[in-house]
Amino acid sequence: MSLRRGGSTVAREASDKEKQPPPPEDVPPRPKSGNVQQRLQTLRIATRFYCAMKHAKELPTYKDNDFINDGQKIYIDEENKKMFLEKLRKDVEFLAQLKLMDYSLLVGIH
Repeated sequence: MSLRRGGSTVAREASDKEKQPPPPEDVPPRPKSGNVQQRLQTLRIATRFYCAMKHAKELPTYKDNDFINDGQKIYIDEENKKMFLEKLRKDVEFLAQLKLMDYSLLVGIH
């Protein structure tokens, strides 16, 4: 079984947005005086910042190059390894019959 690397148009690393929320320095300090326009602008920026933080993923989706670049590995027992490789082999054979070369695999770690 051989898997070809490259040729895909999808990003191979988790985006910065997936990895961490925006830095807090994007939120300006709260104005101390009663300038209404300035307070409204500060509120708008702070609202956007906190909404972005809320939507940032706590557990990002890492991609293949994230594992390669960070030297990460997934450890599974021998029985699950055999089962995983057999399913992967069947998928590759099926896609080869259809003459499809791109393959995405989602691995959940619990």
